[in-house]
Amino acid sequence: MDEDLSEPSPRYSDRFNAPDGDVTISSSDGVLFKVHRKDLETYSDIFPGTDVPVDDETVSLSEHSSTLELLFQYMRRQRQPDLSKVPPEELAELAEAAEKYCVYSAMEVCKVYMQAAILKIPLTVMGYAARHGYESLCAEAAPHTLEAKAADAQRQLDATCFTEWVSDS
Repeated sequence: MDEDLSEPSPRYSDRFNAPDGDVTISSSDGVLFKVHRKDLETYSDIFPGTDVPVDDETVSLSEHSSTLELLFQYMRRQRQPDLSKVPPEELAELAEAAEKYCVYSAMEVCKVYMQAAILKIPLTVMGYAARHGYESLCAEAAPHTLEAKAADAQRQLDATCFTEWVSDS
């Protein structure tokens, strides 16, 4: 029996596959996004950065395709996605990506929706708030984490926040 040793064809995003896109981004799960460098530079302070390859090279990012699918919607002139329909865990990933790449058009709306998700994912919200300097959001989430297991808190919080969490519990 002959084995097919050819590489599988790449998967492209349905929404972000511009024929004239001059940057190709690869998500952690192998989905490719052909986007415009101008959009990335306009809507982000950090992204794509000075080390982005040109001429059909691909930039690999650590984010999952569903996160990039949402994030890139904030990097275009278009109606923004309805985050009320996004599961809390995916919202948290988007919020982290918006902070990581300084996508200001997404940062504040993500923070608002993270605040609304406190009851569903309190430790995640607290960790996000602590990492990004949202002190009032961190304080608002903290009382909802009191029943959390220490191991879960240690996974979600940075060392300083975890130490404070343990001493205040």
